[in-house]
Amino acid sequence: MNEQVIMHKLLEQVVVHKLLEHVAVHSKSSGSPQKQVLAHPAVAGFFTHCGWNSTFESILDEVPLICRPFLADQLVNVRSLIQIYKIGFEWEVMEKMVIEKTVRKLMLSEEGKDVKKRVADMQQSIVSGMQIDGTSYKNMKDLVDFISALPSWLPPPTPAVGAILSSNHIPSKCLHIFVACYLEKTTSP
Repeated sequence: MNEQVIMHKLLEQVVVHKLLEHVAVHSKSSGSPQKQVLAHPAVAGFFTHCGWNSTFESILDEVPLICRPFLADQLVNVRSLIQIYKIGFEWEVMEKMVIEKTVRKLMLSEEGKDVKKRVADMQQSIVSGMQIDGTSYKNMKDLVDFISALPSWLPPPTPAVGAILSSNHIPSKCLHIFVACYLEKTTSP
């Protein structure tokens, strides 16, 4: 191997070691200021489990996603982000070569450039939708207006089983009476 290759490999090992050391020290803290990190111009991609908050923050800062879902809504979120909106890539296997290939695809390929453009377009669409004349703003206003137009009275709550009905019926009193009756039945010899 020539000297340049040896230096590159050595540098790579030092960087990886320092990164792992940094993560070990700082992962014990309450976390990093994710919103500020995503807003930094040096951030070109975001490795995420694709929970909805992290995903939304990333999109609003126009940062493409590298997705590794674990459970619950993350699996559905990833399918939407990758297959429908096409604003990221998924790591299907946590192996060094796969990770490197995915990062290179995001950072260097034409497909990565397309992903970055789609994230920027989506961010603009979201921001314009939240403006006073935007679709999200209008839909939220319509929902609030609809709820506000509902009658202000509510039917009386259904009393709990075993509760004593009276003209001064109060649900919390009914619950206390029900619990007292239940306890009396279960604790009596």
